Amino acid sequence: TPSYWFHSSQIRMIQGDMLFTGPVFMYLHEIPFPIPLPFGMFSMKRGKRSGIEIPSFESNDYRGRGLKDFGYYYAASEQFQATLLGSYFEKSGLDLRLMTEFRDKYTYNGNVDVEKLRTPLNISNPNPSQVQDDYRIRFNYNHQFDPLTKLSTSGEIQTSNIDNRVFSKLNDQLKQ
Repeated sequence: TPSYWFHSSQIRMIQGDMLFTGPVFMYLHEIPFPIPLPFGMFSMKRGKRSGIEIPSFESNDYRGRGLKDFGYYYAASEQFQATLLGSYFEKSGLDLRLMTEFRDKYTYNGNVDVEKLRTPLNISNPNPSQVQDDYRIRFNYNHQFDPLTKLSTSGEIQTSNIDNRVFSKLNDQLKQ
């Protein structure tokens, strides 16, 4: 038996699409959770589906408080998918990131990752009005021509020494 499951006495189903329920009780190892959900909506579709990415809260001295990785995942097909993410922090503002992935089952696969980062110019005293826009592009491509011949390539292009600034801040903290 599974370690958890949901139970409801009122269920309506659209064949192959959605399942709607009345009050839903969750059971953990045969023990019902005391507070039911007022209703349930469950997708019955199989495979990848597009949808909203839920952000996480993050806080650090360098960028301040903010929401990390809110956005949208787009599943165009089994061969192509893309994710657009944003992050917002008090001391640096809005960052954007586009990640794409493509593949043909037995022939090729790859990805492209494009980022726009806002980094404070003064790491020891970050100020929202003193930020620099940095851009980064990463790519990876693999192609299998036949069982003995394969091409693989990857690369990264970025506009500044963003990694050097962040790592120098970490080194300064380690020396203290």
